[in-house]
Amino acid sequence: MAFEDDTGVQRRGLYGMQRYADGVWRPSGRSMGSVRATSEQDVWMTWGGWGGDTREMSVVGGWVADPSAGVARAIDDMTGRTLDDAVENGVALFVFDGNFGRYARMELLDVSGTPVRTGPLNRRP
Repeated sequence: MAFEDDTGVQRRGLYGMQRYADGVWRPSGRSMGSVRATSEQDVWMTWGGWGGDTREMSVVGGWVADPSAGVARAIDDMTGRTLDDAVENGVALFVFDGNFGRYARMELLDVSGTPVRTGPLNRRP
């Protein structure tokens, strides 16, 4: 979701849903942040994440910092694990089993696959 709060600050948020064994979808997490100006070192304009209620999966996502990005790639250099997601409407979202490296990085790639930005996956805006 994207909105302007009562004080005029632009905000972006994510709400997660998880389908349980009984087939019912229930809320599983959320994040909210203020939109901020980005520099060339930033990969997120605003982002957040959470672990699922089952503690078996995690989510990281948000609004990317470069409008030319077509793909976001998360890379855990410690394990070699890589996750890709198409950037849609300026948003990338990674849903994965277990944990992802604390010092992971993210690359933003344009539609031809050329990197346009690289930075820490978990940098707080």
